[in-house]
Amino acid sequence: MLSCSSGRGLLLFAVGALHVGLLFEAVGADSAGPTQEALNSGRPGSDRVNRFPKIGAAIDYNVLEGGQTEVPSVVGDVTSLETVGPRTFRLHCGADVLQLDFYRTDVVRVQMAWAGKFEDPASADLVVGGPTPATLSASVEDKGDYLQFQATTPGGVAIQASKMPLRLSLLWGGNVIWTESQGLARNSTSTFQTLSAGSGKEHFFGGGMQNGRFSHKGPRIRISSDGNWDEGGNPNAVPFYLSTAGYATFRNTWSPGFYDFSSAPLVLGHNESRFDAFYFGAEPRNFGALLEGYTYITGRPFMPPVYGLGLGDSDCYHNDRHGNDTGVAVAVAEKYRQEDMPAAWLLPNDGYGCGFGLGPTSFPKNFTLLDEVVLELGEQGFATGLWSSAGLPDIKRMVQGSGTRIAKTDVGWIGDGYKFAFDAVRMVAQGIENNSDARRFIWTVEGWAGTHRYAVMWTGDNSGSLDYVRWQVPTFIGSSFSGQAHVSGDVDGIFGGSPESFVRDLQFKCLMTVFMTMSGWAANPDKQPWAWGEPYTSIARMYLKLKARLTPYYYTLSRQAYDTGLPPVRAMALEFPLDDRFLEHHVGSAQQFMAGPSILVVPIYQPLSTTALRDEIHLPAGEWVDWWNGSVYEGPAVINGCPAPLERLPMFVRAGAILPMWADTPMPYSAAAQSDPLILDIFPSGESSFSLYEDDGRTRQALEQGAFARTLINCSGPAPRASSGRVAVGISASVGRFEGQLAQRTYLLRVHAPKSPTAVLLRHHESSTAEALPLQGSLSALDFAPSGWFFDAAQLQGVVHIKTPPQASSIAFAVELEVSSERQSSVQIVI
Repeated sequence: MLSCSSGRGLLLFAVGALHVGLLFEAVGADSAGPTQEALNSGRPGSDRVNRFPKIGAAIDYNVLEGGQTEVPSVVGDVTSLETVGPRTFRLHCGADVLQLDFYRTDVVRVQMAWAGKFEDPASADLVVGGPTPATLSASVEDKGDYLQFQATTPGGVAIQASKMPLRLSLLWGGNVIWTESQGLARNSTSTFQTLSAGSGKEHFFGGGMQNGRFSHKGPRIRISSDGNWDEGGNPNAVPFYLSTAGYATFRNTWSPGFYDFSSAPLVLGHNESRFDAFYFGAEPRNFGALLEGYTYITGRPFMPPVYGLGLGDSDCYHNDRHGNDTGVAVAVAEKYRQEDMPAAWLLPNDGYGCGFGLGPTSFPKNFTLLDEVVLELGEQGFATGLWSSAGLPDIKRMVQGSGTRIAKTDVGWIGDGYKFAFDAVRMVAQGIENNSDARRFIWTVEGWAGTHRYAVMWTGDNSGSLDYVRWQVPTFIGSSFSGQAHVSGDVDGIFGGSPESFVRDLQFKCLMTVFMTMSGWAANPDKQPWAWGEPYTSIARMYLKLKARLTPYYYTLSRQAYDTGLPPVRAMALEFPLDDRFLEHHVGSAQQFMAGPSILVVPIYQPLSTTALRDEIHLPAGEWVDWWNGSVYEGPAVINGCPAPLERLPMFVRAGAILPMWADTPMPYSAAAQSDPLILDIFPSGESSFSLYEDDGRTRQALEQGAFARTLINCSGPAPRASSGRVAVGISASVGRFEGQLAQRTYLLRVHAPKSPTAVLLRHHESSTAEALPLQGSLSALDFAPSGWFFDAAQLQGVVHIKTPPQASSIAFAVELEVSSERQSSVQIVI
């Protein structure tokens, strides 16, 4: 055990049925919107309960209403084999037919058609990835008692099918991962699969957003739309799970279900008469490969605009509390600037019955005022969105005319979830993107598979407390196993809350990609970060500025998610899958997370009245640097007694990390996703690198036309706190172009080192010349100098601050630091 030392101080739809035309109709009497009572009160009231009854995910596979036992029908013997195409096969079992389709060497689809009738109501929406390459083929080999199917490339996923009776087994690399303990079965309500579990060490993850849970070995989880926003609910369930054994399963369905991991065999069922599943294979515990496969089939997570990474503020500003004036939103934006608090977007009509206008009118729709508000918010550096409980008859006017860019689909406008909610979110995205060059940025609840292509999924209407912080952390890291790259909850909830819980919740959400406050619902209605006064305001300001500075890091991680499906916020088990400690649900696995590959975040949910220390911080293998004081810890280890006063969120940086950061600016999110100067916070340890991603921050040019740039940053150096050696930081020429790209910029390097270098050299790749940067007498002097360096021995146990002259983005260069010692460094410098 180690101890820790102290340190540095919407546009929202009423989408009836599935018709796009209803996007432009006001809510009618038959729409699944809120009740009139709820509209009058400004609260969802009982309407939410009525629309989302808390029912089980599915009737148990062998029990009928009243408790009678039902004997399921199980598929029988294989009677014939049919080759349908180069990668498609059918096994006939009397009248029933099972079809196998190989989509990639690591992806196979299994469909069961009872009585030979194939149905596919989900694929057009949920499955967007097709077979690749187009020439992909598969083979079948008769092994006597069973048939073996696999893609022609050896070593990938394979299916074995026993003949009498039909039982399936999944293989990877020639090794059996699972075998059906009985055949595919159905009863009057459900179809289900029964699998022999692997060893007792097998663990299961996924299922979408399961509130308060991330590891599912043992429980029975619900895959359903249940309207339960609290711990134990599943507000954004996904019919997908993955296993440490090296496989994942996606049920291609809109129907609710259950996955019973409580015993062997596993029972996995959905309330429908069809069976349709994609299986993904990989090496054991290679969760990243499984997520890549899943998001290849269901689509990659959306790429947020840069303002989506900043704090959002939502409230109904057209109500009695605000003088029935949507224009009050502009004063709120000005208050953020006066308080020197970076924030990025604002929803001025977030409340039932709230429109945009001036004067005590229900559902006002004053476009002249909206135009003015959007324009003035833009001048304050804010993007504007709307939550419209009266439908979207004027979406083109709102987006194209007024310039709104953000949407929120709340509980009153997603029906019963499933396909209805999915279609609502998709049409909102179309409403934004068909009427502007902007990217989609939507918040929703009751998401499903594929919703990650369109929206942030949040936990719904919660009450703020320290316990809320506790159960939200495993909720979010659990979502990371289901391709939900951008998830969140309202800062300190919309109900309840306290100064302490607000700070603790804000702190860790500043280390996620997306977050917002929602005012107007609690007894103390304002949830803005200055609402509780000092010292809470200053603490909130500090973390909001940290969040803004880290934007280049999180923006790059967001692009990685868009390209590969790997989320920015990661469970410890996702980033360190070989560490057994992180597979089980306990404090060290469920109450901390990785922000990308480099920052370990430890949220605080214990009240200060109990303790100002945090125990059971589990460090993975390697060296870790305390963010607040520069202390270095060797993992694997458990830290106890880590100081956690109100202003401190325990954070640790992985040795070797390169963190690109913005400098402090008044309106950071109003510009493109680039910065001059660009800060590089560097923690040298051997060879490491970071590929910085940049684009215009707002439009779809990066996604549709490839208008973006990447800059590779390398670091070569000794271990952390080593007393000697050479550190070399190489910055490559940017690859790619986009509108507004900086032709040159200054770099500010913060290299963590325990001793002052004897010299700092700037080496230009093209000319092979080296320029000695001048030593400055203080940090203040360095700020005003055109270039140079300064060593601050008192900061974080030693930081070398380096300022380069403006460097052309098209030319590679390197910065080298030499620390003299009797012992020569053997580090190889790579520029």
